[in-house]
Amino acid sequence: MNSTARKIALVVALGTLMVMFDVTVTAIAIPTLTTTFGTTLSTVQWVTTGYTLALVAVMPTSAWLVSRFGDKRTYLTALALFVGGSVMAGLAWNIGSLVAFRALQGLGGGLLAPVGMTIVIRSAEVAHRGRAMAVLGLPLFIGPVLGPTLGGVIVDSVGWRVLFLINLPIGMIAIALAALLFPRSETGVRTGLDWRGLLTLPPGAVLVVAGLSRLGETGDVADPIGLVSTALGITLILRFALRAQRVSIPLLNTRLLRRRPMWSALATLAPFTAAYFGSMIALPIYVQQVRGDSATIAGMLTIAQALVSAVTLQIATRLVDRIDPRRIALVGISSALAGYVAVAACIATNAPYPLLATVSILIGIGAGATMMPLMTASTRNLPDTDVPSGSTLLNTNSQLFSAMGAAALATTLSITSPTSAPTGHWVALAYLVPISLVSIALVVAATALPRDIKNLSDRCDAHFPEKRCAAKHLHVVQVSRPAPRRYSPVTRSAYRSESYYRTSTARLRNAVRGGRLAE
Repeated sequence: MNSTARKIALVVALGTLMVMFDVTVTAIAIPTLTTTFGTTLSTVQWVTTGYTLALVAVMPTSAWLVSRFGDKRTYLTALALFVGGSVMAGLAWNIGSLVAFRALQGLGGGLLAPVGMTIVIRSAEVAHRGRAMAVLGLPLFIGPVLGPTLGGVIVDSVGWRVLFLINLPIGMIAIALAALLFPRSETGVRTGLDWRGLLTLPPGAVLVVAGLSRLGETGDVADPIGLVSTALGITLILRFALRAQRVSIPLLNTRLLRRRPMWSALATLAPFTAAYFGSMIALPIYVQQVRGDSATIAGMLTIAQALVSAVTLQIATRLVDRIDPRRIALVGISSALAGYVAVAACIATNAPYPLLATVSILIGIGAGATMMPLMTASTRNLPDTDVPSGSTLLNTNSQLFSAMGAAALATTLSITSPTSAPTGHWVALAYLVPISLVSIALVVAATALPRDIKNLSDRCDAHFPEKRCAAKHLHVVQVSRPAPRRYSPVTRSAYRSESYYRTSTARLRNAVRGGRLAE
């Protein structure tokens, strides 16, 4: 990876770290905000709920915004919205203004992740995209650990307003670096906005997240508001998906789901993401309600897991450029499954904290070897025109299933809540949710992920610079598929330019392993 691509990845990672930090840090300030504004806990919860809903609402539009205005321009605008919302949230004069400014923050934060991923993927060469994504994935694991830890210190020492105002100097640095380093935005054909898609996909995503959050808060799986909201949201999303197959330029290109690397990665990441992010609420509940210890201890127990995740992420995502990503994912998911089983056993027996922290490292290894490697493998060979839609699909999938996992775990804890003093067996029973979800992810990965989801021509070029990978050696046949007449000229051109390859993978594998072409 060249130095420019590395710098771009670091700048995007800085912006993503602000978002991840902001998502987790606000929960620490909720008790203080309740006292400061003299309102109820349910009202203050909208500080986090409003942010999340705004984030989910704007995320599906990122692909169209990039194609219409360019990735650099869209990213800088999103970063400015996020920083501006942060400053105004830090200056809020009542709870209503704080909720409104947090929603403004969410509008910017919802665009930073998918647009930033688009910029990173486009800036790196195909053979080095794993290294670039390794840098981009660091905030995913560092943010949830730094947020609660640093947030508690800031609230106790200098006050809750600094939680938001601290984003001003960091954000200004990120804006300056992005303006300097990011390549010039390249906009596509100025097509009209898919208004029907805009009226179905974003509202559908918001309703699903709101409904699942409602089910998680109430702990009642039969809550009518939560069920109706979730069902209506799923209906709108399905309606969008069906319609997107028929229109020439939809809000989000769901035709990417026809690609096996994309749909198999999404199908694997969905249960794994739900398990990983949903289970984050279980350990603090165990430490505080069962063991009677502070939230600080609960946060310290996750530090080792997060650090191991970050290290594993760097190794595993770089290996995607060299070996079959399917093998990496299977090792990672198996490690996470063993970790969840071990953590549940430790919680059930009230094992010492050092042992609990040690076995949770297995979960960190699994997360680092699964999420970003699969995201990298599913997007590494996408044409530049499809990268925004691919990034949006991955990030929206993560948001929806994270909410689903948290709701499932919270509902399980509520249903199985003991009438007497809580015990470790109560929380251990709830770990059946992530154990089941990771087991599903393992089965999907073993059966659905292709054995080699790299571009074969790029692989040949990397191993054989002398360009000996001719069709007569590897039986590679390049064909082109005619585009349907209903597609626009731009879409038909993209269809014609896309190549499809048929090859003897066994012969290619022998050639690569032997360091020569099989004659």
